[in-house]
Amino acid sequence: MARHAHTPGVREPCPGCESPVGRGEVFCGACGAYLDWTATPAEPPDATQVLPPVPRQRTPRHRRQDEQEPRAPRPARDHRPTTLLPPGDEPRAEQTLRLFAVKDTRDTGTPPLACPSPGCGRDNPQERHFCRHCGELLRPPSEPEHLPWWRRIVEDARTRIRERPAVWHRNRSWYVLAGAGGVGLVVVLAGGGPWLAGPAVTAAGRVQDRFAAKTAVVPDTVSASSERDGFAARCAADGVNNRAWAPKNSGADARGQWWEADFGQPFRLTSLVILNGVSQQPKDYLAAGRPHRLKAVAITADDRAFVKDITLADQPGPQTFGWGVDDVRAVRLQIEDVRVDDAAGAKAPVGLAEVQFFTRKG
Repeated sequence: MARHAHTPGVREPCPGCESPVGRGEVFCGACGAYLDWTATPAEPPDATQVLPPVPRQRTPRHRRQDEQEPRAPRPARDHRPTTLLPPGDEPRAEQTLRLFAVKDTRDTGTPPLACPSPGCGRDNPQERHFCRHCGELLRPPSEPEHLPWWRRIVEDARTRIRERPAVWHRNRSWYVLAGAGGVGLVVVLAGGGPWLAGPAVTAAGRVQDRFAAKTAVVPDTVSASSERDGFAARCAADGVNNRAWAPKNSGADARGQWWEADFGQPFRLTSLVILNGVSQQPKDYLAAGRPHRLKAVAITADDRAFVKDITLADQPGPQTFGWGVDDVRAVRLQIEDVRVDDAAGAKAPVGLAEVQFFTRKG
């Protein structure tokens, strides 16, 4: 349909709000309704016909309030839906557009989702995550699977590898360091095996001596550098603590004196126990001299000597000292330092109540 020609001076009522509009106007000035298909087309004016001019009416700018003409009330605006079709097309019922139409997207074939809360249990659409009645989570997370201990260790290791620092991905120098360290360890073990064998065996033997059962070894013969009357050398290996060995020299002169035990069968010496002083009674113990430091020398079957420095506590009772020497045939104890009270002086004997030797049981 062709567009209507506007004819000035001819006014018709708007079909939507009844307001006067000019003939041929496309939209209503009051309600904005589209009028192109409702207005009557005007005949094109004859070129030979001259329309009389319309006199222009002027309204004075300043007019008193009582002289102003009453204004007609504005008609109510009609909010009926209008159709928005492009101008020039015929109005058709099937082309009428429905404004603000809402499409129903509900799926009637999908079963509703029941609320898991025991106090609610109402149905909810499948697309919801929380119940619209009680707010309960409609799909609670499932409990994690309980893995055995070895699976947990493996999964933890995998997680640590995945979450390792990003610098590990860029810096590969630690691979080189680890490889060089491994090669160096192999070279040391291959070339220094004999050198490391001795300390390794010694350390293993001492650990076994520490935890293995022990048994006492009694010497076959004992001897000493000198003996005091009543303090023979055999008294330090007779199994009782009320008799002791003491050298002939007294007080500080007893330094350098020694006591030795010989064994007929070589054995592994794991430890030795020494009872200091001439008696285990406190009064008699303090009245005599006591060795303070001893030098122990273990002599093996092949005449090798192993030396151990021993410092004795100034108290009666057994004192244990660990040692680990194989094939021991004799042990010598030499007095290096002495404790003597001032009251006893140089006349006090310096003695050892008992010396015991132990090896592994079995």
